[in-house]
Amino acid sequence: MDKKNILHLSIVWVIYGALINRFIWNNQLITLIPDILLFTLLFLDKPHKGQFNLQSYVGKTVVSIFYFILILGIISSFVSSTPIAATLWGARQFFRYGLMAYMIMLYFGPKDIVWGRKILYQSILWNMIFVVIELSLGQTGDAMGGTFSGNGEFAIYLIAITFISEIEYFQHRLSIQKFIIIFGFCFISGVLAEIKLLYMLLPFTLYSGYVLFKKFNIKQVIVLMAAYFFLIPTVKFMLSFYYDENYIESTFDSEEVNKYLENDYALQSGKTQLLSFNRNTCIERSSTILFQDPKAFLIGNGIGSLTQSQLFKTPLADVYHPTYYFFFTFSYVLLELGWLGFILFISFYACMAYRFYRHYRNAKDIVIKYWSSIGLFMTCVSYIFMWYNAIPYSNYYFTFILFGLCFTGIKKRKQKLFINKYARNDI
Repeated sequence: MDKKNILHLSIVWVIYGALINRFIWNNQLITLIPDILLFTLLFLDKPHKGQFNLQSYVGKTVVSIFYFILILGIISSFVSSTPIAATLWGARQFFRYGLMAYMIMLYFGPKDIVWGRKILYQSILWNMIFVVIELSLGQTGDAMGGTFSGNGEFAIYLIAITFISEIEYFQHRLSIQKFIIIFGFCFISGVLAEIKLLYMLLPFTLYSGYVLFKKFNIKQVIVLMAAYFFLIPTVKFMLSFYYDENYIESTFDSEEVNKYLENDYALQSGKTQLLSFNRNTCIERSSTILFQDPKAFLIGNGIGSLTQSQLFKTPLADVYHPTYYFFFTFSYVLLELGWLGFILFISFYACMAYRFYRHYRNAKDIVIKYWSSIGLFMTCVSYIFMWYNAIPYSNYYFTFILFGLCFTGIKKRKQKLFINKYARNDI
């Protein structure tokens, strides 16, 4: 098989592979297919020195931090005597995201970027179909994921699709009718999948796209003020078509929300000596556990040491299972990589955001502005999902596909503009 076709297949598998697990054959091997394809590509054709400069795409700092996280995690695993199989499993889980973006930057050209956009828009239709199928089967709430494995990954997909379709509408590449249909699908899917975060994050996504693609003026201030007064009543009205009044009021009641975010997850109090984590407590309670061991506080228990894989689960993962650490990125990263790894992990996305922001700030070309806007938004929104769930650490393939496309799109566009500039000068 051609190398590009292997990469294309791995991307398609990330978007649709979960359907096999959900409807045909539930086996962990299915989730490993993209990993196998990417590592096959890595060993098939190693770039020669000077053939491909990754740092010119993403920057030296981003690449360095990525490798520092990986090396720190492996060293910590050896210090903590984590089983080698679990260490390799954990290293694979983290390394594969960077590998996906790297392979896209290595192999993709302009035609492949067009292919990527086509696949993205085709996936909207297929997700619409599978949302209807899941609804008819009674698979709502956490079980609803469209073509993805659950509502955690689905939430990230819906946010990305909303932002991309909006800025394509601003670029006149998408009609207002199609944009409304896509946003309507994303909002309705968020309601059916009961992704409460999206009730507010989807409108925020719309506003972010508006700010990034429109010059600052008084109209933006008016829109923001109007949103402040009308957003919650509007969202409540839309939710009333599916949920009862008690659910809606509790969803927007600040005391109820704070209580939900700080309660022991799954009401584990009294059932175990360990308090279970929640979104607002996972950092504090992880730190309390780590504080018992200065080494673990600094560098954690090692990458893969708390994997939830049934094949490679460690005794430590069983010990901390009642805390539900694996539901939240912050606690997952802290327990495996310690505070040093946690700071590096946070810094990695901050440096990528800054890299995209520099492209965005200096962009005079609409195509570069398009790609840099997507990259900037997705790196920033990653922090929200880190707080919300564990996907940015456990299964962030889809977002890194977008990162790879963004960096490639920016690089190829700059090359084209450079060639066109000097071609005109030579005439």
